[in-house]
Amino acid sequence: MLIRKNALIVLFALIASNITFGTLWGEGEPVVSQPELIRADLVLPDDMWSNICGKVGLEGKSLGYTKEEMANFPEHPYKLRKVENLYKDVRLVSEFSGFIGDKLLENKSNPGEVVNLCYQLMDASAGRGIEIPTGDNWGCDLIPEGTLPEDAIRYFWTYEVREGDMFWESWKEFPEGLQRFVIRMMVAAYRANPILQEAYNEEFLKTTLGETNFKEAFESEIYKIASAPFADDENHIKSETYKLFDEIDLANLALGSVLYLKHANAAIDEFNQWRENNEMEIKDGAFVVFATKIGTIMVIGNNDGFTPSRGALIVNLEGNSKYREYKTVERNYENLVTTIVDVSGNDDYGDADSVAEYGCGLFGLNAVFDLEGNDTYECKESGIGSGWFGTGLVMDYSGDDRYITHKSWGQGAAHAGVGALIDLAGNDEYRYGDQSQGLGSTLGVGLLLDATGDDKYLHTEEVRKAAHDPERDFNVEPAASLSQGCGFGRRADFSDGHSLAGGIGIMIEGDGNDEYEGLGRFAQGTGYWWGLGILEDYCGDDIYNGYWYAQGASAHFAIGCHVDLKGNDKYNNDFARSQFLGNGRDGSLAVFIDGSGDDYYIVCDRSAGVGDLNGIGWFWDKDGDDYYKIQTGQGFTKTPVIGAATTQSGLERTFRAVMKSIGVFVDTGGNDTYDDEMYMDTYVTDRKLQAGNDKEWWHNEGPVLWGYGIDN
Repeated sequence: MLIRKNALIVLFALIASNITFGTLWGEGEPVVSQPELIRADLVLPDDMWSNICGKVGLEGKSLGYTKEEMANFPEHPYKLRKVENLYKDVRLVSEFSGFIGDKLLENKSNPGEVVNLCYQLMDASAGRGIEIPTGDNWGCDLIPEGTLPEDAIRYFWTYEVREGDMFWESWKEFPEGLQRFVIRMMVAAYRANPILQEAYNEEFLKTTLGETNFKEAFESEIYKIASAPFADDENHIKSETYKLFDEIDLANLALGSVLYLKHANAAIDEFNQWRENNEMEIKDGAFVVFATKIGTIMVIGNNDGFTPSRGALIVNLEGNSKYREYKTVERNYENLVTTIVDVSGNDDYGDADSVAEYGCGLFGLNAVFDLEGNDTYECKESGIGSGWFGTGLVMDYSGDDRYITHKSWGQGAAHAGVGALIDLAGNDEYRYGDQSQGLGSTLGVGLLLDATGDDKYLHTEEVRKAAHDPERDFNVEPAASLSQGCGFGRRADFSDGHSLAGGIGIMIEGDGNDEYEGLGRFAQGTGYWWGLGILEDYCGDDIYNGYWYAQGASAHFAIGCHVDLKGNDKYNNDFARSQFLGNGRDGSLAVFIDGSGDDYYIVCDRSAGVGDLNGIGWFWDKDGDDYYKIQTGQGFTKTPVIGAATTQSGLERTFRAVMKSIGVFVDTGGNDTYDDEMYMDTYVTDRKLQAGNDKEWWHNEGPVLWGYGIDN
């Protein structure tokens, strides 16, 4: 018995030590399993970081820019405080990005928490203490407590519904769980609507739109006015358009949005739980329409191929539906909340002509919740999770889906508000023109979050064809992608002078082998004009193809961050031109980090840890046997790569003459290959590339230009 007891003690000790069972029987050396890499692990040790700072003339200091240094750059309205706070230390950028990514994935199934976090990034934190009603409590003073769901709808009617009414009789035949769900969604809108109205200056809107036809103008003209600064930089834009940013109350917009989405999420969870335990029997052709205090509500039974008409709340239960009527979304100032809940079926939302429709929060909140099915979402512009002075959300719970934005501002894009696209499961395909897939512009946070699946994030075929046209001018077309985690501000010194600071663009990929494509400038964790762009991919063997300013790049006092946690990844192809993999230009910070895996990099001019024209670029590959292919001659052929800095002449009597440009390249693990020993760094020192496995090098050694690299 003593022997058995001692044997058990040894066995448990071995298990606690992470030693595999094969070692017990003499099958080779002990194998110690390594803990799984998590996002919080992507931090360089303090002693190594201090050493790096010393190597670039910053001994005892942070690798970043002070407020005094950033004051040299143009001041523009609506800069976000949380973005400004990051310039002082490039390490803060990575830590901040990882924290945001972790929190978003942790709350991915709760749109209220996700949207709340987005508004917090703009210092508009609200609704954290909201209590959600349960049981017979409706959480609404309109409905007496204890009222049955069948009768609760009476309190929302705006006209007398008599016994025998076709819709009333159909409503009474719906199962109790469905009735309760519909009432919960109506209560959410009823509570949120007055708060959302407080987010806007009604008198200002009436003056801007024309008070005599305010109701009609709000529906037909508000989009043109709101989007004008970003749609047309050539023509004169009325000053009232810019004043819209001053007249929005983000706190009330946040509160109304978070309140509604938390209620809606709880209602959907309750409904799904009820469906798991009950058979939802609905008669063929069942259909309910009521005019209510929150607008028109529709509940649709099994109607395969049916196209719903306009509604503030549409609950579609079964069938492959086609939401293609341009005015399916009911929008007016009295009722600022519009929602579609599609329970099952392979559905089509919108078409190539849809503008500001499905999932576009235009001065209010618009949400689409699709619970099941392989769905297609399509728009010309401003849809599929787009916010214009409002909150737009598309949340797809399952299925292999397709998302298509033919032009701009879709799939998680925002201007003054939040635009979010959340896909929880499936192998999905995302197509875009530009300014989509996690675009955050002025006072906006745009988010694309895909939790799992092998996904593709590609341009539309029209853009791809134009980009690969052999007659294309590579310095001109396509002008910009501005997507896949891009913070973008309006630069107007070449046009009307009304420059506007950028917002925060976020793209989060939880798991899967994914493909990313940016055939224009700024894609995959990039920032422009006081904006912050974030791309966080947590797991999978991924392919990233960029063109110019990509994969942790930024220009004009902005911040870009690209982090891939795990997987054997490939970065770029022969289409790549310049400035990616950690390139910061003109008062900008840029971060690129790859956590683990055997990775393949194509490196072109001013890429892989390059500080450009008073910018800071940081590249770090934490682990793996990596291959770096040095590919010059694509863009500016006389600029360095892999831990370098650049500037330009004619700046001797400006602040730029003393403000540092710093590029840092770090590879801390594996047996790495740098394939071009004949690379000539002619722009700076007329010598060979110094990079190599287990080496340390300087491409620039101060006092203003610093380019440092280490592989160990």
